[in-house]
Amino acid sequence: MRKHLLLLALPVAAAVALLWPEPLQGAGPERQVIRFAQLQYAGGIWNPNPTAARSVMMYVGRHTSVPVSVERLDVTWDSPELFYQPLLWISGCEGFDPLPDDAIFTLRKYIAFGGLIVFDDCTGLAGGGFDRSVRLMVERLYPRERLKALPSDHDIYKSFFLLDGAPGRLSTAREIEGLNVGGRTAILYSKNDLMGAWARRADGTFVHDSLDSGEAGRERAFRLGANIVMYALNVDYKSDQVHIPFILKRRRL
Repeated sequence: MRKHLLLLALPVAAAVALLWPEPLQGAGPERQVIRFAQLQYAGGIWNPNPTAARSVMMYVGRHTSVPVSVERLDVTWDSPELFYQPLLWISGCEGFDPLPDDAIFTLRKYIAFGGLIVFDDCTGLAGGGFDRSVRLMVERLYPRERLKALPSDHDIYKSFFLLDGAPGRLSTAREIEGLNVGGRTAILYSKNDLMGAWARRADGTFVHDSLDSGEAGRERAFRLGANIVMYALNVDYKSDQVHIPFILKRRRL
C-alpha cells in the first residue's frame, strides 16, 4: 500500500517525509523540501521559461505551509533525485526525441510510487510538435489509456484555491487534460503555457503578456500552480474535504 498524505491533518514537513523514500545515506535535510523538478530531454527546447520555477515556488511558499526551495531541480529520467520529488514538470515548445524504453519504465515506476507528471505546452497548438510528442509519450507509458479533458469539478481545481477552467499565459484550451492511474490523476497536461505566465525578468517584471484575461488570468495561473503542488502532495485527496465552510472561505481569498 502506498503511503498517502493528508496535508489538512498532518504538518507538511512530516507529510513530505511520509510519502517519499528515506533519504540516501549522507543526504541533507534538503531532501524534505519540495523543489520544482523539471525533466531535461533531447531534441527539443526543454526549458523555454527558465525563471518560471523560482517565480511559482516563491508564490507557493508565500501562500501555503509547504516547505519549498525556489531553486529549480533539473533532472533526467535516470537521476536519483527524481524519486525524492512528488512532482515532475515537462515543458516545451516543439517536438522532442522519444525517450528510451528504460526511461518509460522508470517514469511508469515513478507514477506507481505516487509521483505526478505535468506537461506544459508553451505554444497552445493542438497537433503541434510538443503536443504530438506528449501524446506519444503518454501512449507508451500507458498503451491502453489516453489523455482526457478533466471535469470541471476535478480536485485539481480545488485542492487549495477554488478555480474554474484552465488558466495560463494563453487561453487556447478550455480544459486541462489528464490521465488516471490507480484511481488518481497521475498525469496532467496544460496547453495554455502555464509556466509562461509565471516567468519573470531579473527586475521582477513578467517576461510575457498574459493573453488570458490579463493580470487576473495570470493570478489564476499562479493559483493553479499552487493547486498542482498541493494535489501532488495529497495522493489520496478526498473531494468532500473542500466542502468544509471555513476552508472554502480561505480558498476564495
